[in-house]
Amino acid sequence: MIDYVALDVKAPFTEEEYGKAIGVSAERWLPAVRESVAILKSADIESEFRTTCVPGLHTPDAMERLARDIAPCDRYFLQKFKPNNTLDPAYEQVREPKPQQMEALLEIAQRYIPAAQLR
Repeated sequence: MIDYVALDVKAPFTEEEYGKAIGVSAERWLPAVRESVAILKSADIESEFRTTCVPGLHTPDAMERLARDIAPCDRYFLQKFKPNNTLDPAYEQVREPKPQQMEALLEIAQRYIPAAQLR
């Protein structure tokens, strides 16, 4: 039996943005992501959604759309991107977000998900 599920939500639910975040076309994967979110929100199991915030991918506008896409939910965590051990070497050149950038994204997420937190 499962007692807790954590689901990474990479980007707003558009094929272009989700595809950019996962590095492949999102056409095949995005419906499954939407369905997984819906299942977890309606299931009688503790769960969380989380997003690793990458500068350039997670702008204030993108965070607003992403939070709207998964709201309402009980647990949502924003995690700071760290540019080490990345699958795509280009991301090793991306700097991790500054604390004030993370706070700004959190403030936006909390408009739709009041319990959102930084991790």
